[in-house]
This record gives sequence, structure tokens and C-alpha cells, in this order.
Amino acid sequence: MNNITKFVGGTSLGTIVTGAAIWSMDKLGWIDRWAFEWGDFATLVTGGVAAIGAIWIGRKQTKIAERQVAIMDRQILLDENNLKAELFERRLETYKITVDFLIHLHDLAEEEEGKKRLSTYASKMQESRFIFQPHVYPALKEIWEAGNRLRVARTQSIRAFQDRLPCNEKVGKTIEELQGWSWTKLETIHELFAPDLTIDAKGLHITP
Repeated sequence: MNNITKFVGGTSLGTIVTGAAIWSMDKLGWIDRWAFEWGDFATLVTGGVAAIGAIWIGRKQTKIAERQVAIMDRQILLDENNLKAELFERRLETYKITVDFLIHLHDLAEEEEGKKRLSTYASKMQESRFIFQPHVYPALKEIWEAGNRLRVARTQSIRAFQDRLPCNEKVGKTIEELQGWSWTKLETIHELFAPDLTIDAKGLHITP
């Protein structure tokens, strides 16, 4: 009903505008309004209505376009927030896996649980290249290498015990030092991840 009203209103307005234009041109001496035939007048009225209709449609299209842009902007913002949430979860998972790896740094690769832990940590360590700032990967690699040295030393110690060989003081010292290092590292590991896991008023840090 509103569209019909607007159309009728637009038609009436077109007629008035066209009539006023004819009267003005007659006063200026450009045309003789009394010489106008119905066909000429109808043509002018039709043209006037068409012009007004075009303006009205143009405004409608502009409003539609503006609404579409607003919807797209909201969708982009939603997508960005979803990506940030996913990135945060992946970073938090890496942090948890690193803590678990440090706690069990002495695990032997031959043990099933130890194999799984090694595989999971190695995967997250490589992924850290792409989702964290550059300083994170070298720190995780240092933990990985320390774990390898500790496992080698423990394996040597166990084999020596099984073969009833004298205890190797150097191997024992290596085990003691690396176990102490792992617990010290565990106390400060949050500092490594904090810049990429802190959410403030500006949101989550994104740039790796």
C-alpha cells in the first residue's frame, strides 16, 4: 500500500512540476502554452514522472547498497573475531603442552606415553613458527633439545645399572642439572607465552 501511495504521490507531483515548467516557459516566451495539445502535455507529464521515479529508485538503491555494506562490515568483524578466538585456543594449547612436556622431561621415548608426549610437543613446536612471535620457537627448541639430552643420559644410567656397571658421575651430573633446569624453566615458562596470550582492551596480539 505504501508503494502505491508513493507512486500516486509521485505521479501527482510530476504533473504539478510539469505544469509549473510549462507555465514558466510560457511566461518567458519560449513556448505558447495554449498551443499545446494533449499528446504534448502527456509526453511532458510522462517524462516528469519518469524523472521523479528514477530519482526515487536511485535513492532506494543507495539505501540498499549502504545496508549491504553495513552487513558486510559486520560479517568481516565477526570473521576476524572468530579467527582471533581460534588463534588464542591454538596458542593456549601449545602453552599447556609445553608445561606438560617440562613436567615429564625425563620420560623415555621407549615408553608409550612418552612417545605420544614427544610427538605432540614436536608438532606444536613446529607450529609455533606460524602462530607466535619469532622468539617463541627457539625457546621451545631449547626445551626439546634439553629433553633429548636428559633422555639419553637416563637411558645410559639405566643400562649401566642393569649391566651392573659402575655409576658414571658425568652422566649422573647431567641428569641432575637437566632436571633442575626443567623445574626452573617451568616456573618462568608463562613469561615466554604471556605477550601472545594476553587479551587487553585492544584485543589479542595477532602479529607473529
